[in-house]
Amino acid sequence: MRGERGAPTAVGDLGSRCKWIFFLLVCLWLKGNRAEAWPSTTAWDAGRGRLFVRFVEGENSPAEFLLTGEGYQAHFAPDHVRFVIQGHALVLRFEGGSGARLQGEDSSGAQLSFFLGDVGTTALHALGYRSIWYRELYPGIDLRYQIDHGALKSEFRVRPGAEPRQIRLVWEGATRVWVRPDGSLAVEGPWGRLIERAPSMWQERGKVTEPVRGGFRVDRAGRVGFWLEGYDPDLPLVIDPAFELVTYFGGSGIDKIEDAVVDSSGNIYVAGWTDSSNLPQLAPLQGRSGSVDAFVAKFRGSDGALLFATYLGGSGDDRAFGIRLDSTGNVWVTGWTTSSNFPTRQALRSSLAGGRDAFVVKLSADGQQLLFGTYLGGGGQDAGYAIAEAPNGEIWIGGETSSLNFPTYQALQASLRGPLDGFLVRLTSQGSLVYSSYFGGSSQDRIQA
Repeated sequence: MRGERGAPTAVGDLGSRCKWIFFLLVCLWLKGNRAEAWPSTTAWDAGRGRLFVRFVEGENSPAEFLLTGEGYQAHFAPDHVRFVIQGHALVLRFEGGSGARLQGEDSSGAQLSFFLGDVGTTALHALGYRSIWYRELYPGIDLRYQIDHGALKSEFRVRPGAEPRQIRLVWEGATRVWVRPDGSLAVEGPWGRLIERAPSMWQERGKVTEPVRGGFRVDRAGRVGFWLEGYDPDLPLVIDPAFELVTYFGGSGIDKIEDAVVDSSGNIYVAGWTDSSNLPQLAPLQGRSGSVDAFVAKFRGSDGALLFATYLGGSGDDRAFGIRLDSTGNVWVTGWTTSSNFPTRQALRSSLAGGRDAFVVKLSADGQQLLFGTYLGGGGQDAGYAIAEAPNGEIWIGGETSSLNFPTYQALQASLRGPLDGFLVRLTSQGSLVYSSYFGGSSQDRIQA
């Protein structure tokens, strides 16, 4: 990451060359070293996130810090923070700042040393920290960054007599910056939306903490500051917002999430369909197969980090409409497919019966194994829309069918009564058929939930 400094010169700028070689080495080390349990997805990780000294050139040079993970980076320099989110740059500039002194706090104990042969015996060192300070960012005002419960927190400390209205923040690279009705700040760009929660503000009078009324404000030029009412300028003041990342998920085509479910840990599972050839993937079960594929993805609840994402389908048109989790954390998905090569395993039916069949699949909790997969339908048009787990672990699927020969078993209604009927199917946790029935009358009927 270059911040505002541009690329180093190829010849005659030894310090810049050292800096950028070191940065690349740190990134490679972070990606390959699992002994430190570095985050495998994103740096918005409270348990594992670390701030690393990016470069120190001699004893008197200012330190710079790097927070990094796969898919996300932040570079902290004395007068700005440069974020890179999904390949897009966003710079937070401290307008009017006095050129802060950066200081690491609460060292993790990790130290990296590099001796670069092509630049003689120069040694470059990196130390790990859990938080950093911008000392004297503005006269009488310090800024602290830390990772706390999955969020990157920025905490302004205003000393007695200092003026909090000095704080002016400019988001370069954003397409829109505004204060939302709940008081939070939204910073929008091609990566999605970065949210700073409505700030908590307080002062301490002796042993008593007194809340201060205030919040974000954005002026006509797009500069961000704070408004305050009723604070005592003779007491220290704390302004404490926290970041959240709200991201787009998709590729260059049409992408749609049709259903979502949340597990006991707050992680979010989604299912839908896409015609994008470049949908973000992580630990995929399969790649893109057809013109339109179903997809399944899992996001960490604390920060929205992508934990897995996979295409699901064959060479035709495949779309997922329902997703649920069973009691062991496995992922059940239903939808429809026109593919003759849709992935199956231990199937009730292993081949396409009509122009479009419903499908039911069971994936492992990490999304990397197909535990069960089957076509479900007859000679007409069939689609699965709804899925649920019964208390005994059995799975119910609901949808629609125009097939005269939809497979039934112990059915309430054994035949098609109209041009389109709903269907209701019950499977064991292993995918064996327990019950299957049409459900409808003389007109069009479907089950969707």
